[in-house]
Amino acid sequence: MRLRALNCRFISLLILAIGLVSVQAQALRDGSQANTPANKREPSEVEAVRTIVKEVNEGWANRQFKTSARRFEGCGEAFTEFRRLTVDANGVVRRYELGYTAEDEGRTDQYYYDESGRLRFVLIFGSAGNGSSLRHRIYFDQTGNRLREQHHVTSGSGHFWPSRWPDKELHKTGAAKDFADQSRCSKEIKAKSNRLRGRSDATKVRNIRKR
Repeated sequence: MRLRALNCRFISLLILAIGLVSVQAQALRDGSQANTPANKREPSEVEAVRTIVKEVNEGWANRQFKTSARRFEGCGEAFTEFRRLTVDANGVVRRYELGYTAEDEGRTDQYYYDESGRLRFVLIFGSAGNGSSLRHRIYFDQTGNRLREQHHVTSGSGHFWPSRWPDKELHKTGAAKDFADQSRCSKEIKAKSNRLRGRSDATKVRNIRKR
């Protein structure tokens, strides 16, 4: 039984790690679309959001921003949980990532904030035990209103994913507080070096872009 539990934990962590790299690669592609001809017809507000995503991703990949990561297990119905917080030189949160794996589903949410700390973009990847996959995007203007929301079930018959994501499930504010909170999880999995871990992930993303 102990060996089986260890195997399940290892598989959950592996799935979460692969999902995070996939999400990061997709976010970089989203940001790189900011100035392509195909997007000249897009509303200027959406283009501005894409520019913010591109700038944040470049600042993270070039290590101009400070990134910290934490991993947990025993988080309620979730087997494992991953959190990664990125702040700029002024201490403003520019990106927050939150991922989890559970018995029959997994999800990774990425939140992007502008230099004033306002939420401007959300990228959500979901996977379900029935083979379904989700990619969901939300663009926000400076006042917090939704400019655009895109819901794509990329494979399978779907899952219990809302086509309009509830505000109460989004980290519009309080990302740093959520990153620091340990009350909902029973154990933190200590990493040898968060900074080295972030650098390794960045290298993986750059390698993906070259393919």
